[in-house]
Amino acid sequence: GSTVLIDYGKTDGIAKDMVFNVIKKDKVVIEDKTLGTIFDEQDLFGTVTVTVPSEEISEGVVKQKGFYDRINIGDELLPVPEANGAKTKEDVVPVDKQRPALITLIKSIK
Repeated sequence: GSTVLIDYGKTDGIAKDMVFNVIKKDKVVIEDKTLGTIFDEQDLFGTVTVTVPSEEISEGVVKQKGFYDRINIGDELLPVPEANGAKTKEDVVPVDKQRPALITLIKSIK
């Protein structure tokens, strides 16, 4: 994959090997009831895996979904939930039920 810079770093809680979904700009919707996020599967362009986290920015490798490179500056990143061991289909958390990274970070500060 291609190497990219992302505007998240260690000060944002980023660590090596974190994986993010790359979603088309302005296509992520925050759900009011669960504080989760919603996006259409067709707006998912691929993933970025962090390889070198720095304080304010990080370097990562892109894995594209599909043949064409549709990723652009300004597309949005959502953390992919960590896999805790083997997951069955019933254990997978739907995208609209995932907790945003900001909420997780705020709760960890308490």
